[in-house]
Amino acid sequence: MCQKKYKTVNLLGTVGGDIVLTILRNKDTDRQTFGENVKKIGIFLANQLAENIKTKTVPIKTPIAPTTGKEFAEKILLVPVLRAGMGMMPGFLYFFEFARIGTVGFKRNENKRGEISVNEYQWELPKIEKEEVIIIIDPMVATGMTARSVITKMQKNYPKNLVYYVSIVMSEKSVETMVPDFPKVIFWTVVIDSKLNKNSYIVPGLGDAGDRLFNEQK
Repeated sequence: MCQKKYKTVNLLGTVGGDIVLTILRNKDTDRQTFGENVKKIGIFLANQLAENIKTKTVPIKTPIAPTTGKEFAEKILLVPVLRAGMGMMPGFLYFFEFARIGTVGFKRNENKRGEISVNEYQWELPKIEKEEVIIIIDPMVATGMTARSVITKMQKNYPKNLVYYVSIVMSEKSVETMVPDFPKVIFWTVVIDSKLNKNSYIVPGLGDAGDRLFNEQK
């Protein structure tokens, strides 16, 4: 698999993730169940990221005695890519409840020749601190155009910040053509699918995550 070529691309690789992915892929999964499982897979992915973020020891008191515990040592910014990225946010806030939040939005366009492009329509971020960890949440990475646009602007504006790009499904095309251009970005996903169809949707994929979350399937 192409993922093995790139040390910065990580697969979830858990039984729970595989079971949830099966529910998400199923075209008969209703909107509510789909949304619940997008949230659930967000929890699984957030847990993996939490294992890689620096922590610090802090003194606390239990009802019985003083002791010590752990807190994240770095500030965290969660950036869902609208609109589908919002579906994974509850899972990430479960782990990163004190994270700050920004949003970015890119619209997919197709011209008469069938050529795909993306245009930015929203970029709302708080003032980002130098050591803040940026976690970009984007369920489907098909052509990689949106990911490329988001990462390029993020790295231009915040070149010293650690960036994670988290998805549910990536295509092999996005891994092969986009990932090598961003060696400092750490990618996490559940699965890498091999194909894109003529409309540049991932095959087998799970359909349009945004449409399925917001009940706008065609």
